[in-house]
Amino acid sequence: MLARTFERIHRSNLIGMGILPLRLPCEYGPQALKLTAGDVLEIRVDDQLFAPRCPVGVNVRRAAGDHISFSATAAIETMTEVETLKAGGIHLLILRDIMAS
Repeated sequence: MLARTFERIHRSNLIGMGILPLRLPCEYGPQALKLTAGDVLEIRVDDQLFAPRCPVGVNVRRAAGDHISFSATAAIETMTEVETLKAGGIHLLILRDIMAS
């Protein structure tokens, strides 16, 4: 999920569902990106470097054929949120813990 800002509860809910919230850099707001239905977003997260507020590569391949790349910031604040995202969300995290015990 790409956005300029996130309300705390919405950001937390996204993480709980296994969705990575990404803060857009100032120069790439919604108006500047002008995303269309045919655009494809590629998100590049290095699993070894995945941490709170880490940079995340974003590549936008436009339906017209051109592309832009930029670095967004992971809107995650704690290592617990990192683990929740790595598990695929809170439900899968809980299921994993139950299966392990």
